[in-house]
Amino acid sequence: MKKIGPIPLEQLVKDDVNRVIQHASIIISLTPEGPMIFANPKPTLNVLAVIGPGIGTPFKRFFERALLLEVGIGVGRPYHEAKSSIEKTSSGKPKSIPKRRKWFRLTEQQYIQVASWIFPCLQEITNQKVANWKCNHESPFFIPTSRHYFSRHQKTLFIEEGYKSWPRGTRFAVSLEDRFLLSDIYWAEKHNPDLRRRLKGLAKFIDLRLNFSGAKKTKSRPRKEFRELKRFVQVAGILEKRNLPVRHIVDLLDFLPLKNGRSRSLYYYEISHLLGYTGEEFREEKFVHQALANPSQRLNGIKLRITTGLSCRDHIVFEISTNLPVGEEMPLPAPVPK
Repeated sequence: MKKIGPIPLEQLVKDDVNRVIQHASIIISLTPEGPMIFANPKPTLNVLAVIGPGIGTPFKRFFERALLLEVGIGVGRPYHEAKSSIEKTSSGKPKSIPKRRKWFRLTEQQYIQVASWIFPCLQEITNQKVANWKCNHESPFFIPTSRHYFSRHQKTLFIEEGYKSWPRGTRFAVSLEDRFLLSDIYWAEKHNPDLRRRLKGLAKFIDLRLNFSGAKKTKSRPRKEFRELKRFVQVAGILEKRNLPVRHIVDLLDFLPLKNGRSRSLYYYEISHLLGYTGEEFREEKFVHQALANPSQRLNGIKLRITTGLSCRDHIVFEISTNLPVGEEMPLPAPVPK
């Protein structure tokens, strides 16, 4: 037997498999007959785990059963040490569940096979959790919100204040090393219809506001720099409040309307400069482009947003929205001109 330290390699791999079988909330096992899913009746580790045949470790060994993937559920983090919510030590403190080793990864074929099980499972976890909340899909939580729109006729920027239901969901975490799943998550957020609608609306508003000056041309009036104009200052203030993540900047710029056969908007470079975008491809965009073929089939309409993106952490956090019917939105009062 190969050893890493005092413990044989085979034993370390077996220990990780046994830990998730004993403690994980959901276990998906890859078998010759296909994936099989199990729910732990008394989970103490908030993860969804996938086990199956794996090749990994520095020795490039094959194992018939290894830990291939973990997805954190709620506060759970993949492969991290955790504290049991049930089991106690002799001193009465929560028992520690050791971290699991990230020695193995799903092959492309394994991922395609299991992804169609993972995403529906995460959606079902979300729906069950949300349905049990006091402020659930039938009695949503309302947050104060404001919407800006510009009236050419009145030459005024309006702010519409009111309350809208906040989409309820559950958060999950995925390791940066699980690239197939990571790419699908970034692809799903980029193609989230609600996010795309908001970004398209913001791009349309920016174009409308910047195209309308409302000022009469006179020879005596000194010409201002474009970035000093009132319309640009208003747009800059709104974008500053939005504080868009860098991965959304590319989409916003692409959604700016084109005119007269132009390949880019008239204000593309002004908005790029304002947002600090210099044209480079972000890591998040690379993940989107690296997604395997037919991601929409694997995701099956799931709506998610990334809440904690790439950083010094070894994982990202994303939130899946419930697909249960949402309550009616509260009516908005009359808009206020700015």
